[in-house]
Amino acid sequence: MELSEELQTLHSKVQRYLREMDLEYSANKDWYRVQHQSTAIILHPLQWHDQDTILKVVAIVLLGVKKAGNEAMFEEFSRIHEEYVFGKIFWKPDDDKTTGNIYLEHNLLGETLDFDQFKSAIVSLALTADELDDALKAKFGGKRFADD
Repeated sequence: MELSEELQTLHSKVQRYLREMDLEYSANKDWYRVQHQSTAIILHPLQWHDQDTILKVVAIVLLGVKKAGNEAMFEEFSRIHEEYVFGKIFWKPDDDKTTGNIYLEHNLLGETLDFDQFKSAIVSLALTADELDDALKAKFGGKRFADD
């Protein structure tokens, strides 16, 4: 599928901003990944409605977290939402539905995205995910991105 002009523009902007931040990153046709200490940040430019775009900024907090016996993690997520400004935290199940990954995500509008917004989102999510992963691992199990 061919990318819209707006989505191509957002991809170009993400690449330019990553270079401006002097970050090493890996890429495929859909997204970019930046590693920071024990976490990774995924930058996923997406088409949103007809001519709008968004940039999903997703930090991988933990991998392979069991749902059974960890129902308290959802209450912990509510507490985290009250404490942190950037990002929503959630557990997304794997195919087997018994384990899943914990992510921290923040979305930015592609058309109005500027360098300061981009940098703030990446830095905030990376620092927050790196701060949360050890505490959440101790409570709910799983492994950090860097441990995979």
